[in-house]
Formats: sequence, C-alpha cells, structure tokens
Amino acid sequence: MSASVKDKLLSSEAKLPTKLGSSKSKISKASTKSSSDESTSPGLKIECKIINEHNVAKYINEMDNILELPNLSKNCITEVPLTKSLFMEGYSQGNWSLSDIPCPSAFQNCDMMPPPLPNNEMARLKYTLLIKSNKNWLYKRQEINKLCLKAIKHYQCQGCAISLITEKKQVIMHKINLNLSECSRFISFDGHTILSKDNLFIANCNEDWRTKENPLVKGYPFIATYSGVPIKYEVKGKSYNIGCFSLFNDTTTNKEKLRNLDYLNKLSQRLMNHIVDSKDGTSERDKKSHNHKNKIHADSGSATANKLILQNMIGRATSQTSGLSLIFDKDGSGTSYKPNHQLYINYNLLKEKQIEAAGSEEVNKILHHITNPKRGAYLFSKFISKKYGFDYVAIVELRTSQKFAIEAKYCPKKNVFLSEELESFERLVCLDKKALKSRVLGGYGCDLKDIGLKNNKILFEATENDFGLIYNKSDHEDKNVDNFVFKSAAFIPFARCDSELERKIKVDDFSPNSNEGKVNELKNKSQTPGNVSPGGKTLYSPTSLTSKVKQNQVDLKYNFGCYFICCMSFTNEKVTKNDIDLINKVFADTCVYKQLYKF
Repeated sequence: MSASVKDKLLSSEAKLPTKLGSSKSKISKASTKSSSDESTSPGLKIECKIINEHNVAKYINEMDNILELPNLSKNCITEVPLTKSLFMEGYSQGNWSLSDIPCPSAFQNCDMMPPPLPNNEMARLKYTLLIKSNKNWLYKRQEINKLCLKAIKHYQCQGCAISLITEKKQVIMHKINLNLSECSRFISFDGHTILSKDNLFIANCNEDWRTKENPLVKGYPFIATYSGVPIKYEVKGKSYNIGCFSLFNDTTTNKEKLRNLDYLNKLSQRLMNHIVDSKDGTSERDKKSHNHKNKIHADSGSATANKLILQNMIGRATSQTSGLSLIFDKDGSGTSYKPNHQLYINYNLLKEKQIEAAGSEEVNKILHHITNPKRGAYLFSKFISKKYGFDYVAIVELRTSQKFAIEAKYCPKKNVFLSEELESFERLVCLDKKALKSRVLGGYGCDLKDIGLKNNKILFEATENDFGLIYNKSDHEDKNVDNFVFKSAAFIPFARCDSELERKIKVDDFSPNSNEGKVNELKNKSQTPGNVSPGGKTLYSPTSLTSKVKQNQVDLKYNFGCYFICCMSFTNEKVTKNDIDLINKVFADTCVYKQLYKF
C-alpha cells in the first residue's frame, strides 16, 4: 500500500484501490465512446416538462423505452465515500497488503475486526476440505514437524501453527508451543492472512485496530506479534489460499525478525509438496511405519495417552450453563468439567460484531429459492426500493471492449488470457476507441421494467472511481441540458470482472510454423464484447490511435465487465456523500445478493 493511500486513510478520507474499486484505468479516457450513444432515440427533454413518479413511465415509453443516464457534470457528480460495507468488501478481494493498514474513518470506534469471507470462498472451501482429509497430515508428521522447528529456529519465535480455514473454524493441523486444536474463524488471525495480497505481519497486536480486543490477544496464547504466510493450493492454473503457516510471540522483543517472511514462504511451499504429490503422498513404507507406531502405543496400556487421543478426536466436555458462547471446542486448556473462561466472549457482543459486517437476512429469505437471475434482480431491486425509499432501483451490467495489437513474441501462447498475464503493457498498440454497452438485469419502480439505457459514460466513470458515483441534479444547468429524469442517484459497482485479452485469429498450434507470424489484416467489422469472468485489472494503452500494425503482430480484443446497483430518486439530495449510513446499508444488502448469485 502506498504512503499516499495510508495518509488518506489516516485523514479519514480514504478510498483504497481494489477490484471492488480499482485504481484509475490505464486505458486512455480520450479513446472511450458508448455504443448505445449512437441510438437514434431522442433523449427526454425535461426543461419544459414536469416529470415525476406518476408520468415518468409514460415519457420513457414515448422515447422507445430508453432511460437517459445523467451527464458527467462536475457540479452534479461526487464520489461515493468509504463505508464499513465497502471497506469489508474491498478487504476481502485479496488485492490489499494487510500488514500495515491504517484504520479508516468508518472503523474509528472498532476494537476488533472479524475477517470477511474471500471472494472465492466456495471454491476455496472445496479444496480446503480436500486437503484437510489428506492422510499425509499423519504419514508425513515428522517432516512437517521439522519444517515447524526450522521456522522457529530461523525466526527465534515462541511458537508456530499450521492451520486450515474451514467454513466456521481455524483448524490447527500442526503446532509447536500452542495448546489449541481449533478456534472460531471469527477471531482467527489466519482468517486475515488468507485475504492479504502477500503475507501478514502485525508488529503489535495490542495496538492494531483489528486485533487489540481479540480474545487471542487479551487471553491465551497472548499473541503480541504475529506473522503468517498463506498456504496455497494450485489447481488448473489458479491458486487458492486454503490456510496459513503462522508464527507468534507473546512479546514484541524480536518483532523485526518476523517481518521478512521469504524463508517462511519457502517452508510453506515445501509443506504443500509433502501433503500433495502424485499418489496422495504416502508410500507403503510410511504407512507401515505409522501403523507400527500406533500398535506399540496402543499396547502400552497408557490410560493417559488414550485419553488424550480420544480428547483430540471428540473434544472435551464443557459446561453450557452460562450465558456466554464458547469459542474453543477442543483447546485442551481446561479440565473435563472446568473450561478455561479466558476463552469465552460475550455472545451478544459477538453477534453484534458479525451483523456489522453483514447485510440484511431478509435478502436471503426473499431470494434463497429464486434460481432465475432476472427474477432475482427484479425482486432484489424491489426490496431495496421499498426498504430505502428509492423511486427506481436497477441491477445494471456494463461491458467494454477495445482493439489492440502487440508483437507476437510478447503475446502469451493462449487464445484468451487475463490481462495480468501480459508483462509488456507498454508494447500494446491501441487500434480503436473503447465501446461501452449496458443492459438492465432487473429493475423496479415507477412501472419501469424492460428499459434500455443511454449515455453509459457515467457508468464507465463509476468503474474508474474507487467506490462509485453519486449524482444530484444542479439547480443551475449549463448549456448542456441534463436529460436525466431523476434528481438524485447513486451508481455503485459491486462486482468487477476479469479484464481479458482475446486473439482475433485463433491459433490451435503455437509452433514456429503457425500463422501467428503472418501479418494480421485489420477489419472494420464491429466486435461485441465476449464473455467475462469475475476479477478485474485494466490495461496500459498508448494515446495514439493511428499506429500502424507491423509484421509479426497479433490482433487482440480487450474485454471487461462490471455490475452496478443503481438507486434513483425524484427527491433532491436523497443520497449524498454525507449519508454514509444509507450507502453502507444498501451496499451490505447488495453483497448478500452478490454472494447468492455468485457474481
């Protein structure tokens, strides 16, 4: 994270760069146009007409069912401020380095922040459970223990843990100097680590705004300094953070030694090599050795040892008579009938903190049985409209496409690839202006159903902004009359798609004799955006649109997409940048909708 971003956060005016709110596009804005702007349908001329909720549908029907979006007037447009729900969504995208993140203004009174769910939680959980059931955690136990000892010796720390993050828990698969087997994901440090762009280092957990009141800091194991690296599982060209290799101290004396985690990253990779191999990682020799040790241990007749084994399997008996909620089920730090009360947290406090990071449960109740995406978008728009008093709410999709060319030697040997796979951005040659297209997935209010949108530039500008744009009609219009019928609106992106580059001419064989080296002729045939997938990164493009295509160049098409929640009202100042609570609630509900339909 840059120093300037930190300064903005500390001054309570922060908007962090993220896929939710990405940094400014490197594609030249001068090369942008809207495909729908070419529509011959006239705009809604409202300078001499009074349009309200009673007759807006009539006027839009007269204009071929087209709703003209507002112009990009600086006097009317402001940026959406950073709220709790926006911050939590950006935090969960995996694009921020979380080691030294200042406290945003929306969290000034926060004493502990629960880690939000990653954007790829469903797929991540699938592979986490797969690795958790791998028998190599038993058969390779000695090798795993050696890795932990090396980590402790290298960093001179108190203890370490290797954990997997399941749906509700942090399950500790191996540990040294730690008397816990699992803990709630709600208070897990490793739950934050799997969300970080790289590693996570917290120099003083008693002062960090996310952890200072965490039960793991205030009580056993009294974590003062923490370092962790994600355990990555590679499959089908993608990487999933399934867990964490972490180190901790109960003092801050050696905290600087835990800052450089390159060695711990290498140990994490070696760990996965032990767990995952061609034949489930287990040789017959390992199995026989493990079975032999178990037999000797069982024959010893040690009641204490058998009790510990049973306790690790099913947990210990604990009293449930108090009004508190037990966080740890198998920590082993209390007797069978006298649990360790340091490991409790007030149930009401826990529930309150969870609600802070979640949207309304009503959204789940309304949409959980709706499988049709259009029907779901309509019902959700209706819910937002009625709950918050907007006159029209719509879920809108924006697609962009643009033509580029690059020398073949700098182009990846794929027909379709993510823009981040292209290393030589500066060698891209822009061949055409960007085309913008939008469609309404579902909307509700003012009897507006299947309508088209005109003037997509406001939507594109909202994707360029960190968290979206707010519009409020100005009383003093300039020469350019604003034909937007509503007086107040918010355009908030909630899901960005991966920016992809697609070859114009598909190549099946990337051999030296392939037709890739031939000159690709430019055609004037218009291209429509292709399919996109979740994610997001923008491209660098030269400002020149007249560069000639040279030999041995590949024609590419750049595709990107984004989804918005658009809330519109006939009331002046219905939504403003100062109305943080309203924006926070709308976006939190939208995140529930997003998770249900896997945007």
